[in-house]
Amino acid sequence: MKRRFYILALSIFLLPLITHASNISTTDKYAWSDVLGWVNFSPTNGNVEVTDTRVTGYVWSTNAGWINLQPTKGGISNNRGVLSGYAWGESTGYIDFTGVSIDSSGRFTGQTVSTALAGTITFSCAKCNVNTTWRIPSTTSSSRSGSRVLYYLQQPFTFLSNIFSTNKTNTETVQIDSVQLTTPDTSTTTRPIISTSTKNTIETMQEPVKQTFFKKVLNVITYPLTLLWRVVRWIF
Repeated sequence: MKRRFYILALSIFLLPLITHASNISTTDKYAWSDVLGWVNFSPTNGNVEVTDTRVTGYVWSTNAGWINLQPTKGGISNNRGVLSGYAWGESTGYIDFTGVSIDSSGRFTGQTVSTALAGTITFSCAKCNVNTTWRIPSTTSSSRSGSRVLYYLQQPFTFLSNIFSTNKTNTETVQIDSVQLTTPDTSTTTRPIISTSTKNTIETMQEPVKQTFFKKVLNVITYPLTLLWRVVRWIF
């Protein structure tokens, strides 16, 4: 008995989450058909939802009943606001949404392909107004993501090329005082020539450093783990 009570309580709690998936406005929701009359894109329990790839759910026509936006042998696709594909209703048959689009403000525009049973469903008449909270994805974020993927794909080749090169370079920065500096004499420690300077400047000096085989092997082992960690941080 208690188990049934818990299941009933859980169902009541989850029901609003399941039945309110629609992202169509509850006020701006009507298109017009010259055959069907007004078509409601936000009916109770219709759950019409626009995603980045498709439009799902059911719309309602008083004269034709329910129209499925994702039938088994059809479905409306969304390509950055440009709709295509077929909806289906028992009284209307298939309805081709080619010619319908969603603008940058989330408003449906255009009209479906005319058929004898459904007529032409238009979203651009004087009193038609169907709006969604969905927006066209930004191309900037997509291009940045693509650049990051390309960057990480290139890294193993660049890394392996660097660690197996003959020499690596360590860089250090020194403060050059306002004094006359001369070239050091030849010695076991090789340093580049530091030119004469009369102002406080920052000069960079480099010296070749030989990498041991052990260090190279260690780098090869640790690099994939580091790369994996960067990818995980970027994704999540």
